[in-house]
Amino acid sequence: AQALAAEKIACSHLSLRVEPFEMTAWWTDSELIWVPLAITVVLVVLMEVLVRPKVTALSIDLMEHCDLGALKESAKNCWTNMGVTAALLLTVDVAMLQSDPMEARFPLDEGMEDRQLQAQLTYDLLSGVAFIYCIWALLVCVLYLCYVEPLDNIAAIKFFIANPASMGNPALSIVIASFYTSVALLIWVLGTSGLFNAIACCVFVLIVVILVGWDIHDKSAFDPSGRTAKSVEWQWTLKDQSEWPWFVHKYKK
Repeated sequence: AQALAAEKIACSHLSLRVEPFEMTAWWTDSELIWVPLAITVVLVVLMEVLVRPKVTALSIDLMEHCDLGALKESAKNCWTNMGVTAALLLTVDVAMLQSDPMEARFPLDEGMEDRQLQAQLTYDLLSGVAFIYCIWALLVCVLYLCYVEPLDNIAAIKFFIANPASMGNPALSIVIASFYTSVALLIWVLGTSGLFNAIACCVFVLIVVILVGWDIHDKSAFDPSGRTAKSVEWQWTLKDQSEWPWFVHKYKK
């Protein structure tokens, strides 16, 4: 009886033995695991190299025509709006990261599993990068608000002179986050609905990008001083009514 009891105890100890931790469950066997990471890193580096040097110019452009007497309140309103926008986009990126795995709505060819895995990992990485940029923009807006709020207007002007990129930094981060979110969604469409739908969505995204880019270019050239040709857009109000633009006569009622 004692021998049987000892054998049962030994068996129970053996059954409670913890198996060594293995990474195989956390690591895919695909030989192309580094492709999604390489795509994401290249995109991030290119965007930072091409766009980040414009951050000071963007700040100057946003605040170019601001009344110095209202500079502090204008900046606070801009940071508040950008912070809210970053927070809203943040929720979208979090939902994208927590979505179900990518499932094709069409029959996959033989050997396409690796391609779908790469699409899923690229989607996850780009969504994560967009999430980080949203966090960056949100925290920067809160930080700037906390530092500028105690200042008077003269000190706030000095703050902007010392930190000329403080307005463009969160704005640029939101733009970059929107870009990565859009690319991630295009990859999702590619992996779930096929190449044709992905190309169609890409065309629509390019159209929106072109229109928004044109809008930014057009509005950044606005001149309330009347010293450039762009001021013609509002100086017609100073002319005789017969010289007013066509849309005024069409919608005057």
